[in-house]
Amino acid sequence: DTYNDVDNTGMFLGIPSIQAFHSIVPASVSEFYELAGVERGVASRPETSQYGLRSLLSVRWFFDYEGDDNVFMEAYGPSMPGFVYHSNQDQYLIYENENYIPMGFTYDYAMSAEDAKAYGQEHVHQMLLKAMVLSDGDLEKYADLLPSYLPATDPLFTDEELAEDCAARRRTAAYDFEYDTKGFTARINLERDNLVFFSVPYDSGWTARVDGKSVPIVKANGGMMAVPAQAGSRTITFTYETPGLV
Repeated sequence: DTYNDVDNTGMFLGIPSIQAFHSIVPASVSEFYELAGVERGVASRPETSQYGLRSLLSVRWFFDYEGDDNVFMEAYGPSMPGFVYHSNQDQYLIYENENYIPMGFTYDYAMSAEDAKAYGQEHVHQMLLKAMVLSDGDLEKYADLLPSYLPATDPLFTDEELAEDCAARRRTAAYDFEYDTKGFTARINLERDNLVFFSVPYDSGWTARVDGKSVPIVKANGGMMAVPAQAGSRTITFTYETPGLV
């Protein structure tokens, strides 16, 4: 995350970033941010109040430009939980996210978008770390993999619970993730059959395979992707081809 700086700093540095001024994006990006309660015109700039999105989107490093009011300065406002100071490099204060979740992970429960929003729009970014949001049809279709999220009591929205949710997702995450100009590949060990979530925008040009076998792509968490995979050591490959190009 390159926050409070020139737009597209991540592009200039040659690193993936959730901050971007770019209008050529899949429509599902807008669906995702609408669910999360983040305005998305031609830029992706989630506020620091949506700190749970950083973990959901696999943000490990936070670059805060030193020239202006800094996110973690007392005068700027409350800092995001889980981020600890790492170093100062080239006029950037760099923080590491202790609640980082690698790309490709699973959940224990699922829920509808309506149920997630029912806890309040300000808490959706935290709910997305507790349960995977699916359409009503997919909730029924994959109920044997992900039962509905029905807490015995109202969920707690504390820093400690956020860390616990992130740790639970991290324990299931892929141990290897690589991407190239055609797509990406993840290697993961699954204790049980499950849906594996990737914070990559859903698009009709994607196809997916698990151990070389074609699998359906499920739209999850309001515009991202997930695929069903059986228990065991699995290799998941996504390939993108622009629809109609050939």
